[in-house]
Amino acid sequence: MAVIGVALAVVVAGAVSGILLTRPHTPAPAPASAAAAAATAGPTPAPTATDTPTAAPESTTAFADPDGYFTASFTASPVKDASNVAVGSVTIPYVQWANLIDVSAVQVVAYANYPRSVNTSLPNVVLAGALAGSAAETKGKLLSKVFGSFDGFPDADGIIAAPNNAGYAEVRVILAGHTLFEVIASGLDNPPALFGGLAASFTILKHSS
Repeated sequence: MAVIGVALAVVVAGAVSGILLTRPHTPAPAPASAAAAAATAGPTPAPTATDTPTAAPESTTAFADPDGYFTASFTASPVKDASNVAVGSVTIPYVQWANLIDVSAVQVVAYANYPRSVNTSLPNVVLAGALAGSAAETKGKLLSKVFGSFDGFPDADGIIAAPNNAGYAEVRVILAGHTLFEVIASGLDNPPALFGGLAASFTILKHSS
Protein backbone atom coordinates (compact mmCIF):
# COMPACT_ATOMS: atom_id res chain seq x y z
CA MET A 1 0.00 0.00 0.00
CA ALA A 2 1.02 3.65 -0.27
CA VAL A 3 2.97 5.44 2.43
CA ILE A 4 1.11 6.72 5.49
CA GLY A 5 1.25 10.43 6.11
CA VAL A 6 -0.32 13.45 7.70
CA ALA A 7 -1.93 15.63 5.06
CA LEU A 8 -1.99 19.34 5.84
CA ALA A 9 -4.02 21.94 4.00
CA VAL A 10 -2.53 25.40 4.43
CA VAL A 11 -5.30 27.98 4.45
CA VAL A 12 -4.64 31.64 3.74
CA ALA A 13 -7.37 34.31 3.84
CA GLY A 14 -10.08 31.67 3.90
CA ALA A 15 -8.91 29.75 0.82
CA VAL A 16 -6.72 26.72 0.39
CA SER A 17 -3.31 27.82 -0.84
CA GLY A 18 -3.01 24.73 -3.00
CA ILE A 19 -0.10 23.28 -1.02
CA LEU A 20 -0.92 19.86 0.42
CA LEU A 21 1.76 18.03 2.37
CA THR A 22 2.27 14.47 3.48
CA ARG A 23 4.89 13.40 5.99
CA PRO A 24 5.91 9.79 5.26
CA HIS A 25 6.35 7.25 8.03
CA THR A 26 8.45 4.23 7.05
CA PRO A 27 9.31 2.17 10.14
CA ALA A 28 12.34 -0.11 9.63
CA PRO A 29 12.64 -2.80 8.47
CA ALA A 30 9.25 -2.77 6.75
CA PRO A 31 9.40 -1.89 3.04
CA ALA A 32 6.03 -0.15 2.97
CA SER A 33 3.10 0.90 5.08
CA ALA A 34 -0.44 2.04 4.24
CA ALA A 35 -2.47 4.94 2.83
CA ALA A 36 -3.78 7.76 5.02
CA ALA A 37 -7.54 8.18 5.30
CA ALA A 38 -10.74 8.43 7.55
CA ALA A 39 -13.80 6.99 9.30
CA THR A 40 -16.60 6.49 6.78
CA ALA A 41 -20.27 7.06 7.39
CA GLY A 42 -21.50 5.46 4.19
CA PRO A 43 -22.40 1.88 3.32
CA THR A 44 -19.66 -0.54 2.29
CA PRO A 45 -19.87 -3.31 -0.32
CA ALA A 46 -21.23 -6.62 0.91
CA PRO A 47 -18.65 -9.42 1.23
CA THR A 48 -18.44 -11.81 -1.68
CA ALA A 49 -18.09 -15.56 -1.48
CA THR A 50 -14.33 -15.26 -1.89
CA ASP A 51 -13.90 -12.78 0.99
CA THR A 52 -12.21 -14.24 4.06
CA PRO A 53 -12.37 -11.51 6.71
CA THR A 54 -10.22 -12.03 9.77
CA ALA A 55 -10.67 -10.64 13.24
CA ALA A 56 -8.60 -7.52 13.93
CA PRO A 57 -6.19 -7.49 16.87
CA GLU A 58 -7.69 -5.66 19.82
CA SER A 59 -6.47 -2.16 20.69
CA THR A 60 -5.48 -2.91 24.28
CA THR A 61 -2.16 -1.06 24.61
CA ALA A 62 -2.98 2.26 26.28
CA PHE A 63 -0.82 5.16 25.10
CA ALA A 64 -0.56 8.77 26.25
CA ASP A 65 1.20 11.32 24.05
CA PRO A 66 4.24 12.50 26.07
CA ASP A 67 3.44 16.11 25.13
CA GLY A 68 -0.10 15.73 26.44
CA TYR A 69 -2.14 16.13 23.25
CA PHE A 70 -4.07 12.85 23.22
CA THR A 71 -4.56 9.37 24.58
CA ALA A 72 -5.43 6.28 22.54
CA SER A 73 -5.14 2.50 22.61
CA PHE A 74 -3.16 0.66 19.93
CA THR A 75 -2.56 -3.06 19.39
CA ALA A 76 1.10 -2.45 20.31
CA SER A 77 3.23 0.51 21.37
CA PRO A 78 3.47 3.10 18.55
CA VAL A 79 6.65 4.70 17.17
CA LYS A 80 7.13 8.46 16.97
CA ASP A 81 7.97 10.49 13.86
CA ALA A 82 8.18 14.28 14.33
CA SER A 83 9.32 17.12 12.11
CA ASN A 84 8.81 20.73 11.08
CA VAL A 85 7.60 21.35 7.54
CA ALA A 86 8.24 24.66 5.78
CA VAL A 87 5.55 25.84 3.36
CA GLY A 88 6.74 29.15 1.95
CA SER A 89 7.19 31.35 4.99
CA VAL A 90 5.03 29.09 7.19
CA THR A 91 6.52 26.35 9.38
CA ILE A 92 4.15 23.60 10.52
CA PRO A 93 5.27 21.27 13.33
CA TYR A 94 3.64 17.86 13.58
CA VAL A 95 3.97 14.59 15.43
CA GLN A 96 2.93 11.14 14.22
CA TRP A 97 2.63 7.98 16.31
CA ALA A 98 2.36 4.81 14.20
CA ASN A 99 1.87 1.15 15.04
CA LEU A 100 2.89 -0.93 12.01
CA ILE A 101 1.31 -4.37 12.27
CA ASP A 102 2.31 -5.60 8.81
CA VAL A 103 2.75 -4.12 5.33
CA SER A 104 -1.03 -3.79 4.86
CA ALA A 105 -2.15 -2.94 8.40
CA VAL A 106 -1.17 0.11 10.42
CA GLN A 107 -2.65 2.36 13.10
CA VAL A 108 -1.70 6.04 13.30
CA VAL A 109 -2.59 9.00 15.48
CA ALA A 110 -1.01 12.28 14.38
CA TYR A 111 -1.36 15.98 15.03
CA ALA A 112 -0.09 19.17 13.43
CA ASN A 113 -0.10 22.64 14.97
CA TYR A 114 -0.88 25.42 12.51
CA PRO A 115 0.71 28.82 13.29
CA ARG A 116 -1.74 31.55 14.33
CA SER A 117 -1.10 33.22 10.96
CA VAL A 118 -2.93 30.34 9.24
CA ASN A 119 -6.65 31.02 8.85
CA THR A 120 -8.73 28.13 10.17
CA SER A 121 -12.07 29.98 10.18
CA LEU A 122 -13.42 27.66 7.46
CA PRO A 123 -12.86 24.26 9.11
CA ASN A 124 -14.54 22.20 6.38
CA VAL A 125 -12.10 23.64 3.83
CA VAL A 126 -9.15 22.58 6.01
CA LEU A 127 -10.63 19.12 6.65
CA ALA A 128 -11.52 18.52 3.00
CA GLY A 129 -8.01 19.58 2.02
CA ALA A 130 -6.49 17.13 4.50
CA LEU A 131 -8.49 14.21 3.08
CA ALA A 132 -7.83 15.23 -0.53
CA GLY A 133 -4.13 15.65 0.21
CA SER A 134 -3.94 12.21 1.79
CA ALA A 135 -5.56 10.59 -1.23
CA ALA A 136 -3.40 12.52 -3.71
CA GLU A 137 -0.10 11.86 -1.96
CA THR A 138 -0.80 8.14 -1.59
CA LYS A 139 -2.12 7.93 -5.18
CA GLY A 140 -5.32 6.45 -3.75
CA LYS A 141 -8.97 7.26 -4.41
CA LEU A 142 -11.14 9.01 -1.84
CA LEU A 143 -14.31 6.90 -1.74
CA SER A 144 -16.23 8.82 0.91
CA LYS A 145 -16.16 12.14 2.76
CA VAL A 146 -18.57 12.95 5.58
CA PHE A 147 -18.41 16.04 7.80
CA GLY A 148 -19.42 15.89 11.45
CA SER A 149 -18.12 16.71 14.90
CA PHE A 150 -15.93 15.06 17.51
CA ASP A 151 -16.24 16.27 21.12
CA GLY A 152 -17.53 19.58 19.81
CA PHE A 153 -14.78 20.04 17.23
CA PRO A 154 -15.45 19.87 13.45
CA ASP A 155 -14.28 16.64 11.83
CA ALA A 156 -14.44 14.73 8.57
CA ASP A 157 -14.38 10.98 7.96
CA GLY A 158 -13.21 9.30 4.78
CA ILE A 159 -12.22 6.00 3.20
CA ILE A 160 -9.32 5.86 0.74
CA ALA A 161 -8.79 2.94 -1.63
CA ALA A 162 -5.10 2.23 -2.20
CA PRO A 163 -3.83 1.77 -5.76
CA ASN A 164 -3.75 -1.66 -7.38
CA ASN A 165 -6.37 -3.10 -5.02
CA ALA A 166 -3.82 -3.03 -2.19
CA GLY A 167 -6.40 -2.31 0.52
CA TYR A 168 -8.09 0.60 2.24
CA ALA A 169 -7.38 3.28 4.81
CA GLU A 170 -9.92 4.87 7.09
CA VAL A 171 -9.17 8.36 8.42
CA ARG A 172 -10.80 10.79 10.80
CA VAL A 173 -9.44 14.35 10.66
CA ILE A 174 -10.38 16.72 13.48
CA LEU A 175 -9.70 20.45 13.62
CA ALA A 176 -9.41 21.58 17.24
CA GLY A 177 -8.52 25.26 17.21
CA HIS A 178 -5.22 25.43 15.32
CA THR A 179 -4.40 21.75 15.82
CA LEU A 180 -5.28 19.17 13.16
CA PHE A 181 -5.57 15.60 14.50
CA GLU A 182 -5.69 12.46 12.35
CA VAL A 183 -6.81 9.00 13.44
CA ILE A 184 -5.91 6.43 10.78
CA ALA A 185 -6.10 2.68 10.27
CA SER A 186 -5.50 0.59 7.18
CA GLY A 187 -6.14 -2.97 6.11
CA LEU A 188 -7.36 -5.20 3.32
CA ASP A 189 -11.04 -4.88 4.23
CA ASN A 190 -13.38 -1.93 3.59
CA PRO A 191 -13.63 -0.52 6.19
CA PRO A 192 -10.38 -1.58 7.91
CA ALA A 193 -11.22 -3.55 11.05
CA LEU A 194 -8.41 -1.88 13.00
CA PHE A 195 -10.08 1.53 12.92
CA GLY A 196 -12.95 0.92 15.33
CA GLY A 197 -10.93 0.23 18.45
CA LEU A 198 -8.44 3.02 17.77
CA ALA A 199 -11.13 5.62 17.06
CA ALA A 200 -13.22 4.62 20.08
CA SER A 201 -10.22 4.99 22.40
CA PHE A 202 -8.98 8.33 21.04
CA THR A 203 -9.31 11.34 23.34
CA ILE A 204 -8.10 14.90 22.79
CA LEU A 205 -6.41 16.30 25.90
CA LYS A 206 -5.21 19.66 24.60
CA HIS A 207 -4.83 21.64 21.40
CA SER A 208 -3.43 24.90 20.06
CA SER A 209 -6.05 27.65 20.25
